[in-house]
Amino acid sequence: FFGTTGATVTATAKNYAGYTEDTSNTDRVPSGVIEGDGSLVLKLYYRANIDTSYKVEHYKQQADGTYPNTPDETDNFFGTTGATVTATAKNYAGFTEDTSNTDRVASGVIAGDGSLVLKLYYKATTAYKKGELTIKNIEKNTNNVIAESIIELYKDGIKIGSAKTSSEGQVTFSNLEPGEYIYKQTLVSGEYELNTQEYKFTVDGEGKIEFITGNGTIENDKIKKDDNNESDDNSGNTNSTNNTKNEINKNTSNVDTTTSGKNTTILSSSTLPKTGYQKGLLVGIVISIIASIFYYKKIKKY
Repeated sequence: FFGTTGATVTATAKNYAGYTEDTSNTDRVPSGVIEGDGSLVLKLYYRANIDTSYKVEHYKQQADGTYPNTPDETDNFFGTTGATVTATAKNYAGFTEDTSNTDRVASGVIAGDGSLVLKLYYKATTAYKKGELTIKNIEKNTNNVIAESIIELYKDGIKIGSAKTSSEGQVTFSNLEPGEYIYKQTLVSGEYELNTQEYKFTVDGEGKIEFITGNGTIENDKIKKDDNNESDDNSGNTNSTNNTKNEINKNTSNVDTTTSGKNTTILSSSTLPKTGYQKGLLVGIVISIIASIFYYKKIKKY
Protein backbone atom coordinates (compact mmCIF):
# COMPACT_ATOMS: atom_id res chain seq x y z
CA PHE A 1 0.00 0.00 0.00
CA PHE A 2 0.95 3.65 -0.20
CA GLY A 3 -0.02 6.48 2.09
CA THR A 4 0.98 9.81 3.59
CA THR A 5 3.95 9.83 5.90
CA GLY A 6 2.78 10.29 9.47
CA ALA A 7 -0.78 9.16 8.71
CA THR A 8 -2.43 6.40 10.77
CA VAL A 9 -3.68 3.48 8.75
CA THR A 10 -5.69 0.34 9.63
CA ALA A 11 -5.51 -3.02 7.93
CA THR A 12 -8.67 -4.63 6.52
CA ALA A 13 -9.15 -8.37 7.10
CA LYS A 14 -9.61 -10.62 4.10
CA ASN A 15 -12.11 -13.42 3.57
CA TYR A 16 -10.37 -16.77 3.32
CA ALA A 17 -12.58 -19.84 2.83
CA GLY A 18 -12.31 -22.04 5.88
CA TYR A 19 -10.55 -19.40 8.00
CA THR A 20 -11.60 -16.71 10.49
CA GLU A 21 -9.55 -13.67 11.55
CA ASP A 22 -7.77 -14.31 14.85
CA THR A 23 -8.26 -11.00 16.62
CA SER A 24 -6.84 -12.39 19.86
CA ASN A 25 -3.39 -13.14 18.42
CA THR A 26 -0.74 -11.28 20.42
CA ASP A 27 1.37 -10.69 17.32
CA ARG A 28 -1.48 -8.92 15.56
CA VAL A 29 -0.78 -5.35 14.39
CA PRO A 30 -4.00 -4.06 12.84
CA SER A 31 -2.99 -0.36 12.60
CA GLY A 32 -0.01 2.03 12.80
CA VAL A 33 1.64 5.28 11.65
CA ILE A 34 3.28 5.34 8.22
CA GLU A 35 7.01 5.85 8.68
CA GLY A 36 8.97 7.97 6.26
CA ASP A 37 11.30 5.09 5.51
CA GLY A 38 8.40 2.79 4.66
CA SER A 39 9.12 0.41 7.53
CA LEU A 40 5.55 0.15 8.86
CA VAL A 41 4.25 -3.43 8.73
CA LEU A 42 0.71 -4.34 9.82
CA LYS A 43 -0.07 -7.96 10.63
CA LEU A 44 -3.35 -9.89 10.64
CA TYR A 45 -3.73 -13.53 11.59
CA TYR A 46 -6.34 -16.10 10.56
CA ARG A 47 -7.13 -19.30 12.39
CA ALA A 48 -8.36 -22.43 10.60
CA ASN A 49 -12.01 -23.34 11.04
CA ILE A 50 -12.60 -26.65 12.75
CA ASP A 51 -15.94 -27.33 11.02
CA THR A 52 -14.89 -27.36 7.38
CA SER A 53 -16.70 -30.09 5.43
CA TYR A 54 -15.32 -32.85 3.22
CA LYS A 55 -16.74 -36.06 1.73
CA VAL A 56 -15.86 -39.71 1.44
CA GLU A 57 -17.46 -41.61 -1.46
CA HIS A 58 -17.72 -45.40 -1.65
CA TYR A 59 -17.98 -47.28 -4.96
CA LYS A 60 -18.85 -50.97 -5.25
CA GLN A 61 -17.93 -53.07 -8.26
CA GLN A 62 -20.85 -53.93 -10.53
CA ALA A 63 -21.78 -57.32 -11.95
CA ASP A 64 -19.93 -56.58 -15.21
CA GLY A 65 -16.71 -55.76 -13.33
CA THR A 66 -16.90 -51.99 -13.78
CA TYR A 67 -17.55 -49.31 -11.18
CA PRO A 68 -20.53 -46.92 -11.23
CA ASN A 69 -20.17 -43.23 -12.06
CA THR A 70 -22.10 -42.26 -8.95
CA PRO A 71 -21.13 -43.53 -5.49
CA ASP A 72 -23.11 -46.27 -3.76
CA GLU A 73 -22.74 -44.37 -0.52
CA THR A 74 -21.46 -40.94 0.54
CA ASP A 75 -20.32 -39.90 4.03
CA ASN A 76 -20.10 -36.26 5.08
CA PHE A 77 -17.45 -35.24 7.62
CA PHE A 78 -16.09 -32.08 9.20
CA GLY A 79 -12.52 -31.23 10.11
CA THR A 80 -9.95 -28.47 10.49
CA THR A 81 -9.07 -26.51 7.38
CA GLY A 82 -5.61 -27.49 6.16
CA ALA A 83 -5.54 -30.76 8.09
CA THR A 84 -4.72 -34.04 6.37
CA VAL A 85 -7.41 -36.68 6.70
CA THR A 86 -7.63 -40.33 5.67
CA ALA A 87 -10.78 -42.25 4.72
CA THR A 88 -11.70 -45.42 6.55
CA ALA A 89 -12.89 -48.34 4.43
CA LYS A 90 -16.28 -49.90 5.17
CA ASN A 91 -17.24 -53.54 5.48
CA TYR A 92 -19.57 -54.59 2.68
CA ALA A 93 -20.67 -58.23 2.52
CA GLY A 94 -19.12 -59.87 -0.52
CA PHE A 95 -16.69 -56.99 -1.16
CA THR A 96 -13.17 -55.98 -0.19
CA GLU A 97 -11.44 -52.63 -0.67
CA ASP A 98 -9.76 -52.26 -4.05
CA THR A 99 -6.56 -50.49 -2.99
CA SER A 100 -5.08 -50.81 -6.48
CA ASN A 101 -7.80 -48.79 -8.17
CA THR A 102 -6.22 -45.80 -9.92
CA ASP A 103 -9.17 -43.53 -9.07
CA ARG A 104 -8.75 -44.19 -5.36
CA VAL A 105 -8.21 -41.09 -3.19
CA ALA A 106 -7.62 -42.40 0.29
CA SER A 107 -6.35 -39.19 1.93
CA GLY A 108 -6.06 -35.46 1.34
CA VAL A 109 -5.87 -31.98 2.83
CA ILE A 110 -9.15 -30.37 3.89
CA ALA A 111 -9.78 -27.41 1.59
CA GLY A 112 -11.25 -24.28 3.09
CA ASP A 113 -14.09 -24.30 0.57
CA GLY A 114 -15.13 -27.86 1.49
CA SER A 115 -14.20 -29.28 -1.91
CA LEU A 116 -12.11 -32.25 -0.71
CA VAL A 117 -13.59 -35.57 -1.84
CA LEU A 118 -11.97 -38.87 -0.88
CA LYS A 119 -12.88 -41.98 -2.88
CA LEU A 120 -12.70 -45.64 -1.92
CA TYR A 121 -13.45 -48.57 -4.21
CA TYR A 122 -14.56 -52.10 -3.36
CA LYS A 123 -14.23 -55.14 -5.59
CA ALA A 124 -16.45 -58.20 -5.36
CA THR A 125 -14.69 -61.08 -3.60
CA THR A 126 -17.18 -63.63 -4.95
CA ALA A 127 -19.89 -63.49 -7.54
CA TYR A 128 -22.79 -62.17 -5.52
CA LYS A 129 -26.23 -63.66 -5.82
CA LYS A 130 -29.17 -61.72 -7.14
CA GLY A 131 -32.41 -61.56 -5.23
CA GLU A 132 -36.01 -62.22 -6.17
CA LEU A 133 -39.11 -60.71 -4.58
CA THR A 134 -42.74 -61.78 -4.95
CA ILE A 135 -45.33 -59.23 -3.89
CA LYS A 136 -48.92 -60.20 -3.17
CA ASN A 137 -51.91 -57.86 -3.43
CA ILE A 138 -54.94 -58.69 -1.27
CA GLU A 139 -58.11 -57.11 0.03
CA LYS A 140 -57.82 -56.02 3.62
CA ASN A 141 -59.87 -58.01 6.16
CA THR A 142 -60.97 -60.68 3.65
CA ASN A 143 -57.55 -61.60 2.16
CA ASN A 144 -59.19 -61.96 -1.26
CA VAL A 145 -56.55 -61.62 -4.00
CA ILE A 146 -56.61 -58.55 -6.23
CA ALA A 147 -55.68 -59.02 -9.88
CA GLU A 148 -54.76 -56.45 -12.53
CA SER A 149 -53.25 -53.94 -10.09
CA ILE A 150 -49.92 -52.34 -11.06
CA ILE A 151 -46.86 -52.50 -8.79
CA GLU A 152 -43.71 -50.45 -9.49
CA LEU A 153 -40.16 -51.05 -8.24
CA TYR A 154 -37.54 -48.34 -7.59
CA LYS A 155 -33.81 -48.34 -6.80
CA ASP A 156 -31.90 -45.16 -5.96
CA GLY A 157 -34.98 -43.14 -6.87
CA ILE A 158 -35.16 -44.61 -10.39
CA LYS A 159 -38.01 -46.85 -11.56
CA ILE A 160 -36.50 -50.16 -12.66
CA GLY A 161 -39.63 -52.29 -12.98
CA SER A 162 -43.40 -52.31 -13.34
CA ALA A 163 -45.74 -55.30 -13.39
CA LYS A 164 -49.42 -56.19 -13.21
CA THR A 165 -50.68 -58.66 -10.62
CA SER A 166 -51.76 -62.06 -11.93
CA SER A 167 -55.05 -63.84 -11.29
CA GLU A 168 -53.41 -65.01 -8.04
CA GLY A 169 -52.77 -61.36 -7.11
CA GLN A 170 -48.98 -61.66 -7.40
CA VAL A 171 -46.04 -60.02 -9.18
CA THR A 172 -42.41 -61.18 -9.08
CA PHE A 173 -39.30 -59.07 -9.60
CA SER A 174 -36.13 -61.05 -10.34
CA ASN A 175 -32.39 -60.40 -10.83
CA LEU A 176 -32.25 -57.85 -8.03
CA GLU A 177 -28.69 -56.74 -7.34
CA PRO A 178 -27.56 -55.89 -3.80
CA GLY A 179 -28.96 -52.57 -2.58
CA GLU A 180 -32.03 -50.82 -1.23
CA TYR A 181 -35.35 -50.84 -3.07
CA ILE A 182 -38.82 -49.33 -2.84
CA TYR A 183 -42.04 -50.84 -4.20
CA LYS A 184 -45.47 -49.26 -4.35
CA GLN A 185 -48.89 -49.62 -5.95
CA THR A 186 -49.82 -47.15 -8.69
CA LEU A 187 -53.11 -48.59 -10.00
CA VAL A 188 -55.87 -50.79 -8.62
CA SER A 189 -59.38 -51.89 -9.59
CA GLY A 190 -62.04 -49.20 -9.19
CA GLU A 191 -63.76 -51.04 -6.38
CA TYR A 192 -60.71 -50.55 -4.13
CA GLU A 193 -58.97 -47.55 -2.62
CA LEU A 194 -55.43 -47.03 -3.94
CA ASN A 195 -52.71 -47.92 -1.42
CA THR A 196 -50.24 -45.00 -1.67
CA GLN A 197 -47.74 -46.29 0.90
CA GLU A 198 -44.12 -46.96 -0.13
CA TYR A 199 -42.43 -50.11 1.13
CA LYS A 200 -38.65 -50.55 1.51
CA PHE A 201 -36.45 -53.63 1.45
CA THR A 202 -32.80 -54.54 0.85
CA VAL A 203 -30.99 -57.28 -1.04
CA ASP A 204 -27.65 -58.42 0.38
CA GLY A 205 -24.69 -60.07 -1.36
CA GLU A 206 -26.28 -63.46 -0.85
CA GLY A 207 -29.48 -62.42 -2.59
CA LYS A 208 -31.45 -62.43 0.65
CA ILE A 209 -34.39 -60.06 1.06
CA GLU A 210 -34.77 -58.05 4.24
CA PHE A 211 -37.82 -55.82 4.67
CA ILE A 212 -37.37 -52.38 6.19
CA THR A 213 -41.07 -51.55 5.94
CA GLY A 214 -43.85 -53.92 4.91
CA ASN A 215 -43.64 -57.67 4.40
CA GLY A 216 -44.16 -58.20 0.69
CA THR A 217 -47.92 -57.77 0.82
CA ILE A 218 -49.97 -54.79 -0.35
CA GLU A 219 -53.44 -54.49 1.17
CA ASN A 220 -56.34 -52.44 -0.18
CA ASP A 221 -59.53 -51.28 1.48
CA LYS A 222 -62.70 -51.81 -0.47
CA ILE A 223 -64.57 -48.63 -1.29
CA LYS A 224 -67.52 -48.41 1.07
CA LYS A 225 -71.00 -48.03 -0.37
CA ASP A 226 -73.81 -46.35 1.56
CA ASP A 227 -75.96 -49.49 1.62
CA ASN A 228 -78.24 -48.08 4.32
CA ASN A 229 -79.14 -45.05 2.25
CA GLU A 230 -79.68 -47.20 -0.86
CA SER A 231 -81.96 -49.60 1.02
CA ASP A 232 -83.78 -46.67 2.58
CA ASP A 233 -84.26 -45.13 -0.84
CA ASN A 234 -85.50 -48.42 -2.28
CA SER A 235 -87.83 -49.05 0.63
CA GLY A 236 -89.08 -45.50 0.30
CA ASN A 237 -89.81 -46.05 -3.39
CA THR A 238 -91.53 -49.33 -2.59
CA ASN A 239 -93.66 -47.72 0.09
CA SER A 240 -94.50 -44.87 -2.26
CA THR A 241 -95.51 -47.33 -4.98
CA ASN A 242 -97.63 -49.35 -2.57
CA ASN A 243 -99.26 -46.23 -1.22
CA THR A 244 -100.00 -45.06 -4.75
CA LYS A 245 -101.49 -48.42 -5.67
CA ASN A 246 -103.65 -48.33 -2.55
CA GLU A 247 -104.88 -44.88 -3.43
CA ILE A 248 -105.61 -45.97 -7.01
CA ASN A 249 -107.50 -48.98 -5.71
CA LYS A 250 -109.56 -46.69 -3.52
CA ASN A 251 -110.20 -44.37 -6.43
CA THR A 252 -111.24 -47.18 -8.77
CA SER A 253 -113.86 -48.29 -6.26
CA ASN A 254 -115.87 -45.33 -7.55
CA VAL A 255 -115.72 -46.52 -11.16
CA ASP A 256 -119.15 -47.27 -12.65
CA THR A 257 -118.76 -50.17 -15.08
CA THR A 258 -122.45 -50.23 -16.06
CA THR A 259 -123.35 -49.29 -19.61
CA SER A 260 -127.03 -48.68 -19.26
CA GLY A 261 -126.72 -44.91 -18.96
CA LYS A 262 -125.10 -42.53 -21.36
CA ASN A 263 -123.38 -40.58 -18.63
CA THR A 264 -121.03 -43.23 -17.25
CA THR A 265 -119.23 -42.03 -14.13
CA ILE A 266 -115.51 -42.89 -14.17
CA LEU A 267 -114.24 -41.06 -11.06
CA SER A 268 -115.62 -38.87 -8.37
CA SER A 269 -114.00 -35.43 -8.26
CA SER A 270 -112.94 -35.85 -4.65
CA THR A 271 -110.67 -38.79 -5.41
CA LEU A 272 -108.62 -37.49 -8.34
CA PRO A 273 -104.90 -38.39 -8.08
CA LYS A 274 -102.45 -35.64 -7.24
CA THR A 275 -99.00 -36.95 -8.24
CA GLY A 276 -97.74 -37.67 -11.78
CA TYR A 277 -97.11 -41.27 -10.90
CA GLN A 278 -100.66 -41.73 -9.61
CA LYS A 279 -102.09 -40.03 -12.68
CA GLY A 280 -100.13 -42.35 -14.97
CA LEU A 281 -101.42 -45.44 -13.23
CA LEU A 282 -104.95 -44.10 -13.28
CA VAL A 283 -104.83 -43.32 -16.99
CA GLY A 284 -103.79 -46.90 -17.68
CA ILE A 285 -106.64 -48.26 -15.59
CA VAL A 286 -109.18 -45.96 -17.24
CA ILE A 287 -108.02 -46.95 -20.73
CA SER A 288 -108.36 -50.61 -19.81
CA ILE A 289 -111.89 -50.06 -18.50
CA ILE A 290 -112.98 -48.11 -21.59
CA ALA A 291 -111.55 -50.81 -23.85
CA SER A 292 -113.44 -53.45 -21.88
CA ILE A 293 -116.70 -51.51 -22.21
CA PHE A 294 -116.20 -51.03 -25.94
CA TYR A 295 -115.45 -54.69 -26.42
CA TYR A 296 -118.52 -55.66 -24.32
CA LYS A 297 -120.82 -53.45 -26.43
CA LYS A 298 -119.41 -54.85 -29.64
CA ILE A 299 -120.04 -58.43 -28.57
CA LYS A 300 -123.52 -57.58 -27.32
CA LYS A 301 -124.35 -56.00 -30.69
CA TYR A 302 -123.60 -59.21 -32.48
